[in-house]
Amino acid sequence: MDDNTDVENIITNIGAKNFTAAESNFNSALDDRVQIALDQAKVRIASKIFDDAPVETEEDEDQS
Repeated sequence: MDDNTDVENIITNIGAKNFTAAESNFNSALDDRVQIALDQAKVRIASKIFDDAPVETEEDEDQS
């Protein structure tokens, strides 16, 4: 799911007073972001240990 859809679902569910679904959507979006950050950290650490090579981060890709 993309970020805009996640936020729209959260807002829609809050507006409909469906707080359980909003909480579920929020937790899912947060879990996705945390997992992505952890995966990027694993790649950076592995690269430093095994390759000693620079690794592009998501911030580097955004600037391209």
